[in-house]
Amino acid sequence: MANKLIRFFLLLAMLGSGQVKAQQKQWKPWLVPEAGILIGSYMLDGDFRLNAGIEKKGLMLGMGAAVDYYRFQSYPVYFQARKAFEFRKVNLLAMCSWGYNLKSGTSEMHSWGGSVAKQYSGGLYGEIGGGTMIRIRKKQRLLLSASWVMKAVEESFQSQIWNPVDQSSRTIENQVRYSMNRTALRIGWKF
Repeated sequence: MANKLIRFFLLLAMLGSGQVKAQQKQWKPWLVPEAGILIGSYMLDGDFRLNAGIEKKGLMLGMGAAVDYYRFQSYPVYFQARKAFEFRKVNLLAMCSWGYNLKSGTSEMHSWGGSVAKQYSGGLYGEIGGGTMIRIRKKQRLLLSASWVMKAVEESFQSQIWNPVDQSSRTIENQVRYSMNRTALRIGWKF
């Protein structure tokens, strides 16, 4: 599985870096690998992302893919827009991402009656935030960002209901749709 992810990220990087170079000379390719900390109501967790695309006059358009470890492992794929600008000699950026959370996951929840296996399906993935770019070399920059991230999922699990009248138990299927909202603090490197 990890081998397939590495191949996917390499393919995304190659496609994002060379797709428009022959068509329009003013558009330049960009690539940003990032690592982040996700702070939510359940736990503190992390994610790894790779974003690639084209840039012109501070407007960066592209695609990205990530491995998100918040509560369960999932794989968001998204379109991303970033705008770089300068405010009082500080390089800032605003960003927005929208896509789909591909992978479903399973987690075990332990309770007094035993353990319950919960399964998660994919859903909408979105992010909005901002950050700063610190120039290290001529074309390479360190990125520090903070953003609000939303991951919509559907949770399904089976539970036992005890009927005290006829002294029997019944199994029912529970399905719940909800979104996981969290804050992400990320560090990245722009090539």
